[in-house]
Amino acid sequence: MTTSTTSPLPLTTTFTPPASCLSDIWAVNSTGLIWMNLGPTDTAECLPSGWGPSTYFSPGLCPSGYIIAKTIEYIGSNTTETAATCCPIAGSTNTYSIRNSATTGEPWFSTEVCAWQPSPNVVTLYEFSLTTTDGSTTSATGSMTSPGSINAYGVEVRWQSTDFVAPTGTATASVTGTTESVPAGSSQTQTASSSSGLATGAKVGIGVGVAIAGVLVIALVAWGLLRRRRRNHQRMEAMRTSNGPNGGDGVVYSPLAELPTKTVKAELPADATPAELDG
Repeated sequence: MTTSTTSPLPLTTTFTPPASCLSDIWAVNSTGLIWMNLGPTDTAECLPSGWGPSTYFSPGLCPSGYIIAKTIEYIGSNTTETAATCCPIAGSTNTYSIRNSATTGEPWFSTEVCAWQPSPNVVTLYEFSLTTTDGSTTSATGSMTSPGSINAYGVEVRWQSTDFVAPTGTATASVTGTTESVPAGSSQTQTASSSSGLATGAKVGIGVGVAIAGVLVIALVAWGLLRRRRRNHQRMEAMRTSNGPNGGDGVVYSPLAELPTKTVKAELPADATPAELDG
């Protein structure tokens, strides 16, 4: 029996989904279960061509509007490959992250690895679309509290250090995941989790930016001090080489004026007569 292995597709240009894919919430009805999903169930327009729940792009970049939520490194003898799961950002505040691991058999746990959850003790109202039994689309309003969540598809990408700089995604977010390292070729089950802070790539970018900025500030300060010292040295040389009272830089120099070493106190006369007004 012959088996064939399909090579992963590359995704080296940034895929940009329609805006509705990152803003519209849809109700999904499958196998008697209903759940909320970011974007429609038809993923043809919202996800890169060749995407699948268990596929990845290599080398790959996160789509526009997505950010790295979790990374894991596969360390080999000659190369190190990084695998990352990209999750979407809905609007400017709702950042989707890797959902907590679960053993339940709900279908969205295996196909939609990203999720957004409202804050504890907060009721979130939202509008969603759904497809009726006759095929038409309508809208409705729902409410949600924690631990309820809105699900989203994730995009897995991989890259090696020789491919390009680590793709941090094209959106700014404040939620990210953990980073793990495992030997290449070993079997590893990823435990999805999320935590507050900047994404791994964003931390690296900010760290490098701060370091470069610090070096530039130090260089500018050193250059300013050196220039001032050189200018003072030139001025002193001009003073020493001038033959007259005028220095070489056109400034007139004069000897310092000193106060007399002996002073006399001024006192009032002892027999001063007080002055009175006429009565």
